[in-house]
Amino acid sequence: STYITDTYYSYLLVIDSLEAETDAVDIRLRLSVNDGSSTLSSYNYSEIELPNDTANDSINTRQSSGGSEVYLAGNVKSLGNANNEGLHSVIQLLGMRANTIVPSVMHNTIFVSNGGDLTGIQGWYQSNVTAAQQINYVEVKAHTGNLTTGKFSLFGYRL
Repeated sequence: STYITDTYYSYLLVIDSLEAETDAVDIRLRLSVNDGSSTLSSYNYSEIELPNDTANDSINTRQSSGGSEVYLAGNVKSLGNANNEGLHSVIQLLGMRANTIVPSVMHNTIFVSNGGDLTGIQGWYQSNVTAAQQINYVEVKAHTGNLTTGKFSLFGYRL
């Protein structure tokens, strides 16, 4: 909450070499308006998944309203925890401090799934909370277990 302030309108979050303790986990991002005391639980999203494996090379698309979080990995394929399995992501947090338009999240994530498949999930994934709110906290976590390693960099910018 001390990093997402009125100093900047939007933010760029870069995650490098994220690894999970538990196999086959979803990695999720959630936003908060109260310093993380609780996270928002209603997001609309659309996504394009670009798998890179020999068993399934089709492009998957999904849309939904009322999702409970933003998936960085999961929904169809989950993150693995064996050797060479991990996640990299570039996440745009747009309009986090606006209070007249809904904040939005766009990310491009690539990871190795629990099946060992390289997956470019979300050729772009876009999501927004369902009401205009001032966000002051971002949480990235596994749906079960802990994250064992990873580098996080947050950059604020004005447009």
